[in-house]
Amino acid sequence: MSVAEVATLNARSAKTRQGRQPVAQVVVEAELLQASEPDEPATIAPYVRSLGENVYKVKRVLSGKLEDTEIIVLQWVVLGGQPLASSEREEGQIYRLELESADSHPELAGEHRSTDIFEPVMNVYYDVNL
Repeated sequence: MSVAEVATLNARSAKTRQGRQPVAQVVVEAELLQASEPDEPATIAPYVRSLGENVYKVKRVLSGKLEDTEIIVLQWVVLGGQPLASSEREEGQIYRLELESADSHPELAGEHRSTDIFEPVMNVYYDVNL
């Protein structure tokens, strides 16, 4: 790329970001009710990362606003072809989660997901702390 092309792309990107509003974030303590079994990294190839879908019961809102009492949370369980500690979370345990609406993260739409959850009526959030 030429210097002029890079400058043009940078200016376009800056203009796009200019009008964005910050995404609402909520921090909660929540009990893991149902954890999806993460797929093995070898079985998801050519993907090298995967999101797990887990059901949590909100115990306490630490900051922000959240009306839901039970939610589905997307959490990274595989990155760079390696399982993460988040893939070993235990049901019944309380975790601190930093959440944003999954609708605010369209970039996640094409990501591989490990899911055993079939609760279409629950709102879905993305754990931005992982």
